[in-house]
Amino acid sequence: MTDNFYAPPHSIEAEQAVIGGLLLDDDSSERVQKVLAMLKPDSFYSRSHKILFEEITRMHREQKPVDGLTLFDELERKSLTASVGGFAYIAEIAKNTPSAANIVAYAMQVRETAMERYAINRMTEATELLYSRNGMTATQKYEAIQAIFTQLTDHAKTGSRRGLRSFGEVMEDWVSDLDKRFDPSGEQRGMSTGIPSLDRMLSPKGLVKGSLFVIGARPKMGKAQPLNSRILLADGSWTTFRDVCVGDSLASVDGQPSFVSGVFPQGERDIYRVTFSDGRTVDCADDHLWEIHSNRITGGVDVVDTCRLRDMMECVRYQSRIHVPGISGDFGLPVDLGISPWLLGALLGDGNLAGTPRISMTEPYIIERVRSEVGDDIEVRHVSGCDYSLPHKFSRKLSLTRVMQRLGIYGRMSEIKIIPDIIFSADKQTRIDVLCGLLETDGWVEGNNALRFSSASKFLSDGVKRLVHSLGGVCRMTTKQEPKFSYKGEMRKGMDAHICAIRLPDEVLSHIKSPRLKQKFTAKRIKTSEPVITSVEYIGREECICIMVSHERHLYATDGYILTHNTTLYSQMAINCAVHEKKPALMFSLEMPGDQILEKLVGQKSGVNPNIFYLPATNDADDGYQGDYDGDFNRAIETANRLSEIDMLYIDDTPGLSLAQIVSESRRIKREKGCVGMILVDYLTLMTAEKADRNDLAYGMITKGLKNLAKELDCVVVLLTQLNRALESRTNKRPLPSDSRDTGQIEQDCDYWVGIHREGAFDDSVPPGETELILRLNRHGYTGTVYCIQANGAIYDTDQQSAEMRRREREEPQSKKKGGF
Repeated sequence: MTDNFYAPPHSIEAEQAVIGGLLLDDDSSERVQKVLAMLKPDSFYSRSHKILFEEITRMHREQKPVDGLTLFDELERKSLTASVGGFAYIAEIAKNTPSAANIVAYAMQVRETAMERYAINRMTEATELLYSRNGMTATQKYEAIQAIFTQLTDHAKTGSRRGLRSFGEVMEDWVSDLDKRFDPSGEQRGMSTGIPSLDRMLSPKGLVKGSLFVIGARPKMGKAQPLNSRILLADGSWTTFRDVCVGDSLASVDGQPSFVSGVFPQGERDIYRVTFSDGRTVDCADDHLWEIHSNRITGGVDVVDTCRLRDMMECVRYQSRIHVPGISGDFGLPVDLGISPWLLGALLGDGNLAGTPRISMTEPYIIERVRSEVGDDIEVRHVSGCDYSLPHKFSRKLSLTRVMQRLGIYGRMSEIKIIPDIIFSADKQTRIDVLCGLLETDGWVEGNNALRFSSASKFLSDGVKRLVHSLGGVCRMTTKQEPKFSYKGEMRKGMDAHICAIRLPDEVLSHIKSPRLKQKFTAKRIKTSEPVITSVEYIGREECICIMVSHERHLYATDGYILTHNTTLYSQMAINCAVHEKKPALMFSLEMPGDQILEKLVGQKSGVNPNIFYLPATNDADDGYQGDYDGDFNRAIETANRLSEIDMLYIDDTPGLSLAQIVSESRRIKREKGCVGMILVDYLTLMTAEKADRNDLAYGMITKGLKNLAKELDCVVVLLTQLNRALESRTNKRPLPSDSRDTGQIEQDCDYWVGIHREGAFDDSVPPGETELILRLNRHGYTGTVYCIQANGAIYDTDQQSAEMRRREREEPQSKKKGGF
């Protein structure tokens, strides 16, 4: 009877083909670079091949030429020729390799057999571990074996391995990681929290993978507009809060990419109407946030909610002195109008659109500009006085008349002129050119660069106002009824004049080239071109929706192109990881059942009240669903399907989870998805702990285990922990790591520790939403405090300097404050 003998997997022929290919191929070829990145010396079974590959790799790193002779010289200098079979073996390998064309395929074969040998070695370790009697429990052995399987998965996907490695091996991985950090298209090492101010404090590293991030807060301490409010999309079209969807691309304050990353129903809320100096209004909820600018605010800018804004407007010092940022106008799509946009504006401003187009011109600049804009095929023909016609020289089919018919403006008399709808969703330059054509032909300048435009058509003046708003300016329209004028010595009544008072941003104003207007421009501007708030009034209660946008300033354009602030939302770190980082976020909820979490997420994303899943489709106000039941229900189901397609959010609601269960589930996702971005645990003291003499020791074992898990899976573990009540007896109630309930081990195990403090919980004079995120511990960088606002369960950025000054003013000793009678 013979025993079966299994030789370790290997292929001497494939190894020889790889070495031979490296000797024959061009040193700088893409094939060579792929092979050098794919293999390591340990990938080779034969010791001589290991030595040869290691020397070839070194020569490439030092940019030395590689062929049979140069390789032999290097080996001879190190007295290694005998170890590889001498020059004869090197020559034989090169001779037996006809070409390097298939070197990558041979390298894949060598890599596969190396992985199999590595797996055999690790499985042998696992078997020996089970046979050993080293005092470990069976559960501990199972966990160790699971760790071995995880390492095998890592090795299969990346080629990396754990255990003792030489400095050179570690350096190779480090250099590879450096390439990823500084490659814009590659994966960055640090992850984002989703809170810009906190990310800035954590920069440049961000949340380092392999870290334990602990959030400490007291128990139960932690924007919205009506459904019919509009929101501007990046293509220049509008949608409503009722219809907005996650992923919609939005117009932003500065033209940078911005999209809807969350939709959250708010229920029925108190609604306030914010009115601006040019008559625009925005309806929003009481805790809707605004980015405001004023010279009466420390630092010049702040973020406040609507209630605080209302209180400020009641103070004389703020009245007519608060404005919101104007939109840049960088949205819309390029359009082919068939006519120069400037010429279209000029014809709308001072042209006759019936029959062959005509235009009245007296200013030499306008006459020359029209000639340059019409092109070679259109004739500028003087008719009489200041009137010129614009016929086509060759064909009526190509005339401007056909263009105006297609745009819907042909034949319109002066009192019913309009700006075609296609202009409002066009790109920024098109809108600027149309506006310049209108103003340069039918506009004038008054003091402080205030432009005026007048038309007998209210529709045209409304269009001018809309264009101005879309470009970040302000425009107030008034109507002068039946203005009187003299004709041949006789006083007559004219048609109503609709006059636009306009202020434009400097960047838009610079496009106006008419000398008639430019000579009246002044260098000094007294009034802002941004919308000034004049009043905030309560108007009632309505159903509201709050959205989250990806732009770093969280601004979006709503009714009248007004920019408003947006929330950072529930479960922000998890959603940011899954949606933006595109990595799995594993949420272990030890309190809320999974179906309730699902209903809440679906409601937030779809804008549908989650109660729809419990109420019948009847019209009875007492027990039925209020709204379009079928439409809302279908939208909710569609959103649930989209969320499932993301396939990056995982929820485990098992009560009393143990560390071993979290580790096991996390390893499973790592094996299936190839990586894990974040593991979030809510919260520590609800977990089932191993038996120990004291609670702090038991929970300390969990924090150590979670830290080890973060390193093993190369991810970030976010652990929520409650704070004990002892800090409430202190004068300074800002939390410390030592305030974590039931364990003092957290401070030693975690890499980051953030305490959440809300002074308004202890001082009624402080707005309840003002919140401090106190980064007490950061093993990878700086510590400090980030100021933000909590409203309706969401976190918002605010001006850090202003918030810091408010805090210092509150903490200033009373004896140092100025007194008075």
